Amino acid sequence: MQQKKEDFRFFLERTDDLAYKLRITLRELGPVIGMSTASLFGYRSGKIPLSSKAWGKLEAAEKKAGINSVTHDGVSETDSRVSEFRQPPETPVTRQELSEMSAKLDRLTGLVEQLIEQRAATTRQAEATSSSSPGSTSQRKTMKTTRKKLA
Repeated sequence: MQQKKEDFRFFLERTDDLAYKLRITLRELGPVIGMSTASLFGYRSGKIPLSSKAWGKLEAAEKKAGINSVTHDGVSETDSRVSEFRQPPETPVTRQELSEMSAKLDRLTGLVEQLIEQRAATTRQAEATSSSSPGSTSQRKTMKTTRKKLA
């Protein structure tokens, strides 16, 4: 019984690590591993017994993600426990923080759009001014041609 409890806890830690590494939610992790979300959560909670097939899918996904190959008994190629090297999970973002970030992003997007429009207007104005000003290249050529004809 103790071994089964340790197995599902180890599976839980490893799926947490994989989701963290891939920067996805646990709900998104199931299909990435190759199992349904319901199965993933069943394995993680210990409600579904862990099979060698489930371990194999997790190990294949870890390998694809560049995580050191770890067997389901918790021993890696370097004979170390993954949990010893686990980074602490990121602090979750609150809805208010997410809302504030979204508002800032919207504001920045608006400012960038204004800058792009100002740049385009300045360019259009410069082009219009240069083609109609008396010192423009085309007008200077016309003036030289006229002088030659008069001389």
